[in-house]
Amino acid sequence: NPIGIDCCGEVVDVPEGVGFEVGDLVWGSGGTFVGATGSLAEYCAVLPKHISKVPQGGDPLTYGSMPVALGTIVTGYERAGFLSEAEAKGKTAVIIGASGGCGSFGVQYAANTLKFERIYAVCSAKNADFVKSLGATDVIDYNQGPLSTLIPEQSCDHVFDCVTNHAADDPDYSSEAQKLLKVGTGGPRDKGGFLTQLGRKHLVGIIFCLLWPKWLGGMPHQFYDMFITQLNPGLMAKVTDTISSGEVKVGKLVKKDFSEEGCRQAFKDLKSKRTVGKIVVEL
Repeated sequence: NPIGIDCCGEVVDVPEGVGFEVGDLVWGSGGTFVGATGSLAEYCAVLPKHISKVPQGGDPLTYGSMPVALGTIVTGYERAGFLSEAEAKGKTAVIIGASGGCGSFGVQYAANTLKFERIYAVCSAKNADFVKSLGATDVIDYNQGPLSTLIPEQSCDHVFDCVTNHAADDPDYSSEAQKLLKVGTGGPRDKGGFLTQLGRKHLVGIIFCLLWPKWLGGMPHQFYDMFITQLNPGLMAKVTDTISSGEVKVGKLVKKDFSEEGCRQAFKDLKSKRTVGKIVVEL
């Protein structure tokens, strides 16, 4: 199986007429298509639609650590109806897993780009100062109890769940997140609050959230979205603009060297679910 998705590197071979030249510094995704080699390698094959040129003077480590994670955040908010400050004005957002890769970008995007009035960042207490520095107005320690006892029920316009069901032993915040959503009008689609979850890896979870009827405990479909990010030129342009503006940065960059030991440690740290910020392997 291909290992690694985000990438940044120099073009060494390219067909004619695709908009890139040998020597270009590019960034994007190297592991989300049929036949992908994965980006955790000295050389990797990429599709032109999944990459973009790094702006002049751009830091390769920064751009190499952000494509899919930040693209996920931008896509998630847009699919929920939050396209600009206008939709987020006076609204309340929740980011579950706020100190991780996607979550830390989510806090910044909610605070600096969309400018939500209130942002609850859910993480461990030891990461409170970090997420506050990113723009969170309130920090919720998930160790203190169910989210619905820590955040007022039916008070939130959007919940971005960056944690649920990425691995078999991950917690499932679906039911608790539902309790936080506003009921009735007032959300971006005038249907109440909205829950965004990243693509689940387990078939049972997908069926439960997308197909199971509400009267049997399923998610109300009009208030729920689940997706898997696919980079494209339009999304890459938005992500590039967001980085160039300084609205979203890599809060913390955890560097690992490109060696067997370094790569193993990178995945060990990732699996621990205790890493703050983004892990990047540098060749």
